[in-house]
Amino acid sequence: MSNKQSKIFILGGLTGGPLVPLLAISKNLKNVDPIILGVKNSFESKYCNDNNLDICYLPKAKLNLLSFKNQTFLEIVFGLLDLFSSFFKLAWSFVIATYLLFKYKPKLILSSGSFLSVPIFWTAKIWKTLGLINAKLILHQQDPEPGLANKLTIKIADYSTCAFEYTKNNYKSFKNSVLIPNPIDYTKFDSSNNSDGYNNLDIKNLELKKFLDKIDNNQINKPILLIFGGGSGASFINQWVWDNLDQLLENNFVIHLSGNQLDKSIRSNQDYLLLEALTSDMPVALVRANRVICRAGISTITELNYLDKKAFIVPIPGSHQELNARLASSKFSILEQKNADKWLNQINSLEYKPVTVFADKVKAEFMFRLNPDDIKLQLDNHYQILNNLIN
Repeated sequence: MSNKQSKIFILGGLTGGPLVPLLAISKNLKNVDPIILGVKNSFESKYCNDNNLDICYLPKAKLNLLSFKNQTFLEIVFGLLDLFSSFFKLAWSFVIATYLLFKYKPKLILSSGSFLSVPIFWTAKIWKTLGLINAKLILHQQDPEPGLANKLTIKIADYSTCAFEYTKNNYKSFKNSVLIPNPIDYTKFDSSNNSDGYNNLDIKNLELKKFLDKIDNNQINKPILLIFGGGSGASFINQWVWDNLDQLLENNFVIHLSGNQLDKSIRSNQDYLLLEALTSDMPVALVRANRVICRAGISTITELNYLDKKAFIVPIPGSHQELNARLASSKFSILEQKNADKWLNQINSLEYKPVTVFADKVKAEFMFRLNPDDIKLQLDNHYQILNNLIN
């Protein structure tokens, strides 16, 4: 077999959501040269710049459904103009997609819900039908409910997977998709869980290192509570923490990542570490934490599940995260914003027990029935299938 690296396309889409599971997959494919397709001023553009990776840009042609309810005349006009502009950008995306497909001749094209999959997948399908390229279209559905992009591309995918039984049971087009754990780069957690002791870990954030060293040398036996709300933070969670900080610190050491909403009037102390964010050290913080409070994004839920963490997840009201939380309520404790006055007793309780807060009874989903070794085995089998498709 030739050692020549095969090109693969990885489709980004503004945020890290569509990209993170695909990066985990690409790290486990042999002899491949990944090229990320994305849009400018996005998560993927920053990621590629920070990690010296190749990226090709397409127009941001994300079609949004218009609603004329409670809209002013000017808002309606600007909405229509944006929609027409998106159609022109979408047409131009098909042209760029053709150029990239013939220039790089990728063996695999990986998508996980990116809006870029519509022009890329359909352009590839046309040229494949004509026998001019030979790229396999690989689609992964990580959220329980498919977005518009995956609904428009699932029928032309050569191989599709999903992370939830809910998806297979409720969407006919995903009935034949292969059920797998949501792809995760588990090696970053395994290297952070150093059996020789945490002092040997290369922790780049000095504030975090000093805080963990103080805890290790402290005779007080309190759990470490890690609180975060995503890259931009979660203002509701942040304010709740600051309003209840004294009570939280009675029973916990707290590591709080506030995102870009950092309140400079609030200072860290010996039991409380306030940071804007952690990047390369986030796996260490997750491994060290005894309990976690966070939003209900699917990537976060995936990592917490792999680490078998005791976690309190707070879905954004009225968003898809509420379904994520409902399906994860067999594994994690769910905190609803409308009942924030009850959070403190639940978090400070010495007993951790997931409580289904939604009305319907929920069977434990596939991914929450797996232990870490099972997750590794399932994912390794998936990576082997993709390696076989390349070769």
